[in-house]
Amino acid sequence: MENLTMATDLYELTMSQGYFNEKKTEEIAVFDAFFRKNPFGSGYAIMAGLDRIIEYIKNLHFAKEDIEYLRSLHLFTEPF
Repeated sequence: MENLTMATDLYELTMSQGYFNEKKTEEIAVFDAFFRKNPFGSGYAIMAGLDRIIEYIKNLHFAKEDIEYLRSLHLFTEPF
């Protein structure tokens, strides 16, 4: 499966660091997978592909290049 970790919203990563810094690494945090607008102007949507989201989360990891890029932003502490 393709590694899509860097498609994660930067806000999610900074919030994750907040949990880490507050020593809340064993607490459950909830983040959403969503879309902003129903497609084709309809009033509803049908969800498909939940298995892909689950696999993405189960295999979430950062490549060495990803970590180097995030480090270059100077937004995250080194322990995180």
